Amino acid sequence: EGLNVLRGESRLRDPRVRRFLTTSVQSLVFNRFLSLRLERGLFERLVAGDMAKKHDTGGVFLVEDAAAESLRAERGEVSATGTLFGRKVKPLTLDAGELEREALAAFGLTPEVFASRRGDRRLTRVFPENAEVRPKEDGYTVAFTLPKGSFATSVLRELMKTDVDAAAGEPDESSEDNE
Repeated sequence: EGLNVLRGESRLRDPRVRRFLTTSVQSLVFNRFLSLRLERGLFERLVAGDMAKKHDTGGVFLVEDAAAESLRAERGEVSATGTLFGRKVKPLTLDAGELEREALAAFGLTPEVFASRRGDRRLTRVFPENAEVRPKEDGYTVAFTLPKGSFATSVLRELMKTDVDAAAGEPDESSEDNE
């Protein structure tokens, strides 16, 4: 329904629901951008046109020398950011822009359809802090701190190599691959 809202094809009139659905599509496009980076071996690397963020200071900069900046990314000093499209955020350029345009095209969208939203940038990867694993009688308790805009379910999915979003008792389609 969020895609319908953005395409002007929705009959929903509640502005709060429309905003929620538009925000959901922003996340959908961001997740597609992440998937493309993973599929192409670009998760720990930077490409020309990326807007990268320094993990220690929060400074953001345009990546011009992808080879040099990728070394910093491999050390965990910097990471690429992805766009949550909106009127205040400029799309990426060069190679990174191509990835973004491909993510948008997967849903038949352009950056302009997000004009009702402010927009933002989010890190493409995070490093949990204050991590703890405590054994329990029936498993483990895992605790960690994440930066704003990050989701614990994403970290748990990577730790457990399972679909943590599946309803309890539902079979995990990926479990055969992880045995």
